[in-house]
Amino acid sequence: MKTRLSLLLLCFTLFASFTGAKAYRGLKVLGKYDTMHLSVAEVPKNALGLTTKEVETTVKLALLKAGIKTEVTRAHGLNIYVNILETGLAASIKIEMIKRSVPYGISRDIAGAEFSPLQENYATLVSPGGDRSNILLSLRHQVERFIVDYLESQLEY
Repeated sequence: MKTRLSLLLLCFTLFASFTGAKAYRGLKVLGKYDTMHLSVAEVPKNALGLTTKEVETTVKLALLKAGIKTEVTRAHGLNIYVNILETGLAASIKIEMIKRSVPYGISRDIAGAEFSPLQENYATLVSPGGDRSNILLSLRHQVERFIVDYLESQLEY
């Protein structure tokens, strides 16, 4: 019963979050917006057995469904962080778009090699309840939130 209630609340949250897509000037990219670099931070060893490869596959599938390919070198990209306690009792997810300074005409002395433009906070804490699929579902939700804002931003500006 508790699992069903959690699933129902998660579905409602997913539906509610898509109703308010927002364009961010910082998410507008130079050149082709249908390709981006993908960087997935190493997922720490954990009791649930969640791997970096699973995280990367989940994100790539969501991007591909939206018509966005991943390439090794681009002026912009997506950084994915999934940090999970070794016991598997809790996890945090953070997704952020990054841009390389030079292609965008920003001095490395000011912003460094990369910078994170103004964007929504695509992060969440997850209590997986002993099931790594809950983490992957939350990850997919955050990626989909990003994609909606990202695509909206390409059309808006």
